[in-house]
Amino acid sequence: MHYAASSLVLVLCLAGCATPPLQETKAFVSAVNTVNSAADALVDEINVAEKARYSRLHAKDPVFELNNAYYVSTISETPAALNYRKGLTVLQDYANLLQSLVDGSGINAVHAQAETLAANISAIAGAPEVAVVAKALLPVLDRITAAANVAEARHMAVGGAKAVHDLLAALRDGAPAMYEYLTLDLRRTRAPYERLQEYRVAVANYVVLIDKLDSTFSQLIVAFDRPSNPITLAALVDASAQLKANVSAARQSLVALRRSGI
Repeated sequence: MHYAASSLVLVLCLAGCATPPLQETKAFVSAVNTVNSAADALVDEINVAEKARYSRLHAKDPVFELNNAYYVSTISETPAALNYRKGLTVLQDYANLLQSLVDGSGINAVHAQAETLAANISAIAGAPEVAVVAKALLPVLDRITAAANVAEARHMAVGGAKAVHDLLAALRDGAPAMYEYLTLDLRRTRAPYERLQEYRVAVANYVVLIDKLDSTFSQLIVAFDRPSNPITLAALVDASAQLKANVSAARQSLVALRRSGI
């Protein structure tokens, strides 16, 4: 038992003495920001499509249905759009937490971030796939909150890598449902193939961006294991730049989609 405890102390000491991968983490946070900006635009389309469908189906309803207020309100998002957005927000917040673990922030600030993220995850309703995998981060966040110092918290955060990969997989796996939300009315009215194809491309772009972000996260974990590695840093910076170019192309696809009148 004494040997095991000493080994853990040694590991944490080495983690604390090693230079944390600041630039690599910044590159990952930038990549998350970039992908989220594109995903947000697609979620905006889901919100519009859901509200338009509800309006068409219930325009002549004689009563006001309290449970359906979010499909009518002009200051809210529909449940599906909101749940996709929450999953993306959890990813963003965890990336920001990782940055706080390497940028010199104190342990109290790290604890506060972890506690806030845990509370936000616990409040997620609906979207069972995203909710379940997001909640797998809670034990990781509990360990970060209990950490005595930043080096220990950093070690705990890296140990939660699988939960982050699973969250990205859940966001990716939501793509078929996204396509369903976006094209249900178009398919009902037998819209031309070209109009459906534009949405198919937009959702496919989302899948590719999530896949590339997952790969970028794997590179970041390598950087935490082997900090100050110029090859890893170069790979992360290149991946972040490539994601920005990909997102620019994806956004152009969405703009073209809107101009086509869909």
